[in-house]
Amino acid sequence: FGIKVKHLERNGVHLERPNSMNKNGAILTDLGFSEALQNMTDYILDPLTSLFLPHNDTASHRHVHGFAVKYKLGEDVKLSEHVDDSDTTLNVSLGLEFTGGSLFFKGWERSTLFKPQKTLDNCMKASEVSHHKGYAVMHVGAHSPGTSGHVHGANELKSGERWNLILWRNPSFTAPVAT
Repeated sequence: FGIKVKHLERNGVHLERPNSMNKNGAILTDLGFSEALQNMTDYILDPLTSLFLPHNDTASHRHVHGFAVKYKLGEDVKLSEHVDDSDTTLNVSLGLEFTGGSLFFKGWERSTLFKPQKTLDNCMKASEVSHHKGYAVMHVGAHSPGTSGHVHGANELKSGERWNLILWRNPSFTAPVAT
């Protein structure tokens, strides 16, 4: 994905912003990856969602917004805290070579997986997750039943260039408008 995006950027092709917070990246369907996105949904995202987040009904959620984002010094280097417009998010680190840029989640302890922390002190604490090339992080978004989603973000990239492939499952999703 990253190679195709870089090629298009070098050739002056305008790409839609992948979402309202990231300026650099591309929407997968805009790059001709509709079939690949459907296969990732059918064979990866839906089975993982059924296994780890069974309260998120995979049968009725057929729309997935897939996009790639780029973090690089002089461009986007971090992502402010937010909650995704999804019921389930899968975030895969594609690499390249980079340091920094770990993910953080507020109000959730890694050791308790999906169990919310009830105290105010724990709600303000951030759990940091290193995001290495080839690894994925899955979490709930704003549309997950019984939760308001995981508040999370990405810490500042210190060096290099990082690409992420992100899939949002959301039945009510409409494409973002570039601002």
